[in-house]
Amino acid sequence: MKAGDVSDVAALELESLSSWSESQVRDELDRKTGICLVSTSFSGEVQGWCCCSLLVPEAELLKITVCPCWRRQGIAEMMLQEMCRLLVADGGEQVYLEVRSLNIPACRLYDKLGWKETGRRKKYYTVPDDDALVLTRALVN
Repeated sequence: MKAGDVSDVAALELESLSSWSESQVRDELDRKTGICLVSTSFSGEVQGWCCCSLLVPEAELLKITVCPCWRRQGIAEMMLQEMCRLLVADGGEQVYLEVRSLNIPACRLYDKLGWKETGRRKKYYTVPDDDALVLTRALVN
């Protein structure tokens, strides 16, 4: 992700639950221990983005969002696979995330990609209220 993508990513965030502000997106771009990816269409439209924090050997997926009109086309899966590849290249061995328990499409994707539930945070999310599932995935065997 480049600095020029921040405003488009922030606009995309307005369409998601638990949205991030433009300053939060910019902060992730500036994070020294972070990796930010953006997916764009051939015409340059931002389709989705994700960011991760890496403190070797552990990483945390902080955010992944795909524009509603681009969902169910493999974009999230592609970004997750690329993120994991980059984490391994930088010394990552394990990655974890939190996901809304009621976000069934995301839960199915994480399960498909080998993430395992390791915990639950009751009433972690608001608007709407929901538990957070803590999921973990080994990056190396």
